[in-house]
Amino acid sequence: MFFFLVLLALAFFSPQPAMAYLDPAAGSYMIQAAFGLFLSMFVSLKAFFCPRFRKNAAQKCPAETNQDNEVQ
Repeated sequence: MFFFLVLLALAFFSPQPAMAYLDPAAGSYMIQAAFGLFLSMFVSLKAFFCPRFRKNAAQKCPAETNQDNEVQ
């Protein structure tokens, strides 16, 4: 097992040319995808858990009261 770990460490830490190119557009796309994933998870969790934490049925979540005020 130790021999395998030493070989793995040598293979991982030995410098080798990557022969790859990452242009700025691809990096920007990755950042947008990560940000979109984070926001979609936040919104879906909020929509799932917000009704469960209400004390009574007449109480609304803060997001729902803002929408009602904007419509009026």
